[in-house]
Amino acid sequence: MSKVPAGWEGILDEEEQILWQDRPDGRLRPGDFFGFKLVFAIFFTGFAVLWIAGARWMSPSDGFDLFPLFGVPFVLVGLYMMIGAPIWEAHIRRNTWYTLTDRAAFIATDLRGKRKLERHGFEDMNALSLAEGNPGTVWFRRQTSSYTTTTPHRSLPGPGVVPGMPGSVGGRHRRTRTTTTYKGFERITDARRVYGLLLRAKAAREEAASAEKDAGDDTGRGD
Repeated sequence: MSKVPAGWEGILDEEEQILWQDRPDGRLRPGDFFGFKLVFAIFFTGFAVLWIAGARWMSPSDGFDLFPLFGVPFVLVGLYMMIGAPIWEAHIRRNTWYTLTDRAAFIATDLRGKRKLERHGFEDMNALSLAEGNPGTVWFRRQTSSYTTTTPHRSLPGPGVVPGMPGSVGGRHRRTRTTTTYKGFERITDARRVYGLLLRAKAAREEAASAEKDAGDDTGRGD
């Protein structure tokens, strides 16, 4: 029986072997600020600024008006998408550790004193792909989540019907939204080699499971 590495007691299965460990590139690059998110953030922030300007123009000229200030939070959100988000994502990478074993991929983070360890078994990997580059990324899992929002609405009442009284027509509007996130070893050196390690380990694990199943079937037929 192989010895479990220090710090992994109670986490790794028996005979589970560590194949690779590393950390993502935590550097902040100019390209992190560009892309579709930047375009959306510019339009979002610009619209918020124009809304504030329009609200201020329609406000009474004398005295202080609170109404235009309602647009300030939206400006701050837009600025965060443009500047704050890439900085925060780089901070996350600088506090992330990756581990690949012959059975699973592990992603560990330590943010604001809160430690988190994610395990993604080979059986859960449904989106294996390699994004080559320097650094590159090995993606292995796609997670889709859906949530439903409900908003009340009321239709116009029919002739002779008083709104709110029996006979008036109302209801709720439901909208389902779907979000997709990807898990993987992001911005790592030698991503191609790690991708090859993952493919071979996953194939070996599936082959061993298939052989074990066939042996069990043969035993059952023999009985």
